[in-house]
Amino acid sequence: MGQTARQLAARESLVTAAAFHPKGRLVAVGYRDGCIVALNWASERVIVLRAPDGEPIRETLWGPAGAWFAFAAGESVAGIIATGQWLHDRL
Repeated sequence: MGQTARQLAARESLVTAAAFHPKGRLVAVGYRDGCIVALNWASERVIVLRAPDGEPIRETLWGPAGAWFAFAAGESVAGIIATGQWLHDRL
């Protein structure tokens, strides 16, 4: 309380979904324009996992060990992104 909120991964589009990585260091954020970014709270680094395509992100979910990330977008789009160690190395 009494502290200014830290804003990371700010974009013009509204946030529609978010999911914390099982280890708690990373969070994936989905936007109304279809973009998904992963960000590291400690380093404030951000990486785009999915470019915007106009299909709003509806759901986001990390796998139990954080080795994959799943999402649902629009009315009929779903995907799984294998994140593994490469994501941690970049963030």
